[in-house]
Amino acid sequence: MIQFSQISHQYLNGHLVHALEKINLTIQSGQFIALIGPSGCGKSTLLRLAANLIQPTQGQIQIHGESPQQAVLNKRIAWMAQQPALLPWLSVQKNIELALKFQKKPSSIQKQTEQALQAVRLTEAAHQFPNTLSGGMQQRLALARLLVQDADIWLMDEPFAALDELTRENLTIELYNLWSSYQPTVLWVTHNIYEAVKLSDRILVFSPPPGRIVGDININLSQPRQENSPEFQKLLNQLRNILHQDQELHQ
Repeated sequence: MIQFSQISHQYLNGHLVHALEKINLTIQSGQFIALIGPSGCGKSTLLRLAANLIQPTQGQIQIHGESPQQAVLNKRIAWMAQQPALLPWLSVQKNIELALKFQKKPSSIQKQTEQALQAVRLTEAAHQFPNTLSGGMQQRLALARLLVQDADIWLMDEPFAALDELTRENLTIELYNLWSSYQPTVLWVTHNIYEAVKLSDRILVFSPPPGRIVGDININLSQPRQENSPEFQKLLNQLRNILHQDQELHQ
């Protein structure tokens, strides 16, 4: 479980920016949560707070009863960003092995690496270097690195945003299958409302800054979800209405 209690956050960027305001939120273990909203509304800030990369101006975060700092030290959290941040001088296999070397629990590095490569369909590329991979393959490698960390929580900040539409769609399907197998708690930042409805079982809608949660929608559609179904379209319209109505209030 992740609990955000009265979280507000401000920072200086030439002027004082009010990123988040009084966020109260409980996320149950194993949920796949999509965070949507306009740019600058604090979605990524919330992830950075949970990852202990920054400290909240006000409020408290508890992760399985621990502080974010303790959760990071106990290897509960894994991070995946828009850029894969691969080491270009290491092979695909060595990039994964490096992540395993920082794990708290001793394990068979070779076996876990092979399992991760197989899970993301990169076994045949094990000895290639990142600059020889396509964008989609690089993000699959980043996903494999996420898997081997064996973390309870995956914090994912628009990891497929820079990819073409077809590659992105294929990777979201792979991600859903991996989540179904591993059952981590996922916080997924996206600007794509189709993607949010297709993947998640709960969607949090953020207001323009200072970010507040103005929509909390449970998705009860069975998988695989069909975008042309009436239920899918109804949810899309509901999300659009929340986003547009709140944006109008801030104009």
